[in-house]
Parts: sequence; C-alpha cells; structure tokens
Amino acid sequence: MDESGDKRVDRLLQQLADLFFVEWAEASVDPETEEVSDDRMEAFLENLRHWLDPSDAASIPRRCSIIRGVEGDPDAVGFTAEGAVFFCAWLRRSGVDPENGTSTSPQGDDLYRRCLDLIRSDPDTK
Repeated sequence: MDESGDKRVDRLLQQLADLFFVEWAEASVDPETEEVSDDRMEAFLENLRHWLDPSDAASIPRRCSIIRGVEGDPDAVGFTAEGAVFFCAWLRRSGVDPENGTSTSPQGDDLYRRCLDLIRSDPDTK
C-alpha cells in the first residue's frame, strides 16, 4: 500500500475510534452533572461484553478504565489495553470485523461509508 493508502487506513481507524469515544461519552456522561458516571460507563461496557472475543472476555475485570492520556499531548486520549479490547467489541457490534477491517453487515457498510466520506473530504489524506 502506498503512503496515501496508509494515511487513509490510519484515518479510517481514527474515525472509527472517534465514533467509539463519542458513543462511550454519550452513554457514560450523566446529563444532569455532565460528569462521567461509573455506573453508566459500566453499563455501556456491559452491553459490549457479548461482543468480546472469548479469549479476551475472561481477562477483563468488571470495572476497568478504557481511556488514558497520551504523553506529550494533553488534549489527546488513547486506549488502555482493556479499551482496545472493548473497541474491537464495539467494531464487531457495529458490523466491522476488527481482524481484517471488513464490513460484516449493512450497518458496518454504513459506518464505513460515513468514515470514508469524512476521509475523502480531508485534504491531508488525498
């Protein structure tokens, strides 16, 4: 794959991760206090447990953190090890195969289309 193709793949993964973070935040933040609620976050993750790879499911504690700060960038967040596992579960639930990045359902097709539209409109990935 050429450099522009690599950029598009990286951008696609970033768009998917951004969508995951948005969904996590919407599900986890208490609308009254605008703070992350541990109970709401746990419920969001519990809904993804069905989609965990069986080899990962046993190693994930019931309460875990899925995001961490990124060294050198105070505004960026990244996945913890558990967060990466839940991101893969979210991809599976969304109809995307996390192993090879292919769509496995019409829902996955729609998710890809939305992300690809964003990528195509970004001048840095052309």
